[in-house]
Amino acid sequence: MSRLIWVIGLAVLMVNPMGYAGPRTVGSGARQLPPTTSQDGAKQERSAQKKLNDLKQQQQNSKEQTIRVERSFNPRQREQFEEVRKLATRSTHKPQAINQLKSKWLELIRDIVLKDPHVDIDALVQAAMFELYQQEVQSLEKALLQVHRLNDIKRQTRKELNRARQHRQEMSVRQRDGGTIPVYRTEKIPGVKSKSLIASSENMGAYIKEMENKLNTMGGDAQLTAIDLQNALQRQQEILQTMSNISKMLHDSAVSLIRKIG
Repeated sequence: MSRLIWVIGLAVLMVNPMGYAGPRTVGSGARQLPPTTSQDGAKQERSAQKKLNDLKQQQQNSKEQTIRVERSFNPRQREQFEEVRKLATRSTHKPQAINQLKSKWLELIRDIVLKDPHVDIDALVQAAMFELYQQEVQSLEKALLQVHRLNDIKRQTRKELNRARQHRQEMSVRQRDGGTIPVYRTEKIPGVKSKSLIASSENMGAYIKEMENKLNTMGGDAQLTAIDLQNALQRQQEILQTMSNISKMLHDSAVSLIRKIG
């Protein structure tokens, strides 16, 4: 039952909103789909955040299993287990490492089963995936952070631009009526150079123009950032499929070995 729940969890993670071309087996050279920029940015960001939350949950589950299974390890088994985790991570990028992973894995299982015939294989497999989950969480967090930062700057710039335009209108009214022109205190916007105080219509116009240019530039940056996020999601999808294949291989080979020993 525990294996069924775990497999369902992986399957949920592998639902791809980006139009994945299909699963790839360990060692296949699946080509990346060309990115598209037509997807709504906010929808893409929400989708990525949901996937990140799911990944973090899987990472936490894997961490808990790691703590549980390592309690029964002797120093030699702990060393073997660390080697298995490193090889599992390497196998997602270098399929030729699969055979070495399987060999080290069976060596560990054989050593554990001799002392505990009722070893929890599902827990061991999930624990072996911990570094991979951790790696994918960090990768997706980095891509999402870039999106969040750019969106924050865009929001700040739009807000400041609207405030500056309103102040320019007030300046015009004061000038027309012969009143005192109010001094404008600017907000610090990354990438926008300006004085902290603006007292003339000319300087205000230049400030507004610079922010408008900044927003236009950020439109292109947002498009590139959206492509980077989409590529990160596509890469994650392929890694999760490979992880699923590796997990199945580890589970099946361990069960087969235990049956032979038994």
